[in-house]
This record gives sequence, structure tokens and C-alpha cells, in this order.
Amino acid sequence: MKIQLYILFILLFIQVPINSQSILDENNQWNIRFSSFGPTINTHAIRVNGDIVIDNQTYKIVQRSEDELNTNWENLNYYLREDVNSKKIYLHNGNSEQLLYDFNLELGDTFNISPQCTLIVNNVESITLNNG
Repeated sequence: MKIQLYILFILLFIQVPINSQSILDENNQWNIRFSSFGPTINTHAIRVNGDIVIDNQTYKIVQRSEDELNTNWENLNYYLREDVNSKKIYLHNGNSEQLLYDFNLELGDTFNISPQCTLIVNNVESITLNNG
């Protein structure tokens, strides 16, 4: 469970523009390397694969692979949906939905991660990918 939350925490801070592309494209894969207070470095791959309908909303199924060749994928019991028009991504944990990304935020806007954690946008950056 800690690893799953850690991975979702990492995904929370990935900065990817979604002007005309979908971040939840099934061709995308996120590779995460981390160490847990020791010399061992772990690598996980995260992807979305397949659809599931929850409360009349269609979500992508989040999967993880821990093997070197990324041949064994397991469902994490987390689901993502993207609202392209509002530029928002939602996370569903099987029980409830919460806003994960809001790409409409501007300088000075606040974003509540939880009742105990509110973030303030203090910088906005754009990057150009190799494919434009």
C-alpha cells in the first residue's frame, strides 16, 4: 500500500502539458526509480490499460510492473479519468473520486490535496516536447 501511494504521489508532481494530447493514452508509460533508505534501487513502470465504468463514469485502469522487461502487469485498484474540456484528471480508489490534476490553475490559485494540505501555484512552466 505504501508503494502504491508513493507512486501516485510521484505522479501527482509530474508536469505534462495536455493542450491537445491525452495524458491517459494507453501508449504512455511512467518509469519510476526510487530507493528506500539503502543501496537497493527499485524500478516500477506505471501505465493505464483498459477501461472500467464506475458510477456512470469511464476510468482507465492503473497498472504496475516491477519486472525488468515489463511483462507482468498488476492492477493497482486505482482508476483515472480525464476531462479534456476542463483539463482535469480524477483519481478513483474504488470507493470515492478526487481531483488529481487541474491544468487550468494559474499563478496564485490554490489546490487542496487533502483537508490538511493546500498547495499554492507559485510558478507555471511550459516545455516543448521533441515531437512539438
